[in-house]
Amino acid sequence: MKETKKAFLWIVSVLEKNNIRFRISGGFAARIYGAKRKLADIDVEVFEKDINDIYRNVKSFIIYGPERYIDENWNLVLITLKYGDQEIDIAAIEAKIFNQKTKRWVKKPGNFKDSNLKNVFGIQVLVEKKEALIRYKKILNREVDIKDVAQLEKNIYLI
Repeated sequence: MKETKKAFLWIVSVLEKNNIRFRISGGFAARIYGAKRKLADIDVEVFEKDINDIYRNVKSFIIYGPERYIDENWNLVLITLKYGDQEIDIAAIEAKIFNQKTKRWVKKPGNFKDSNLKNVFGIQVLVEKKEALIRYKKILNREVDIKDVAQLEKNIYLI
């Protein structure tokens, strides 16, 4: 895994130092619960109101944003960082995703209540609950999500 541990510990320290509530989601959360596909980035969710505070503390690492990011799957406020060779996406938890079955935008399921405290690289952090992760990955239904869901539903618990 690239410099994932170093980048993860760095961003957590920045967020905690600034009292910003966050949780791990996306592909990194899937790996925490046992998915084995190659990690693209560390996905972190925060409240949209905290994005500007984060920006002030990570300016020299920003490769995108902070701004609204919209593509065929996502509509959210996003900052993308590069720490060493590891990308970190910090996104507003108040996101919309495109439902592939209904062909409509929907609010991304889940909130901070849908999180578990997990030990990741030796520290306790909130991680999106596996059930919530599966739910939104099934809505997005991208190839990476289909792979993650298949592995998550096997109840493999490895990091």
